[in-house]
Amino acid sequence: VAKREGGRGGPKARRPSVSSDNSDDLIGKAPLAPRRSTSVERRQKRKVLEDKVDEAMSVAMEADQEAEVATNESSTKRDETEALMKKASSKATRSEEVMAEAKSLEEQVKKLFQQAHELQQQAKQLQEKAETKDAESKEAEEAASQKATAATDAKAKAEAAHNELSAFDEKYGTAPAQDGAAAAAAPAA
Repeated sequence: VAKREGGRGGPKARRPSVSSDNSDDLIGKAPLAPRRSTSVERRQKRKVLEDKVDEAMSVAMEADQEAEVATNESSTKRDETEALMKKASSKATRSEEVMAEAKSLEEQVKKLFQQAHELQQQAKQLQEKAETKDAESKEAEEAASQKATAATDAKAKAEAAHNELSAFDEKYGTAPAQDGAAAAAAPAA
């Protein structure tokens, strides 16, 4: 047996007093040596732990099922989103095509309006020319009518003069050969 250091009454040689054991309980400290558990306590503790495991497994299974449902929903929503994105992209492309077509048609419409305006101007000018020509035509008709009247009057005078000449020739026996200028001037009856 080894001799303790400090000799008699040293700090390591002292035994704990009974009052110090009680003072630990009074203070609320745990006793120095843990009490051994009995088989009943161990079974109860095991049951508590098994219940905890069962509860944790149940919660984990529910969480796993919820995660699977959420994953399926997420996948479905992702598919729907992709479909909507494709549809939106298709609509955007079609919109650009229609816009380009509309711009092209707008240019064609502008050209057609310009052509229509030019044709209206030409039609107006032609209408004015036609009205001018109509007025000139009416004036020419009036002049022709006046000339026809004058010609009719001149013919009547010429015929009257010719008749007078013929009467003169018959009365005085003058031949038409001597007076050729008068015969040539007279119209044929």
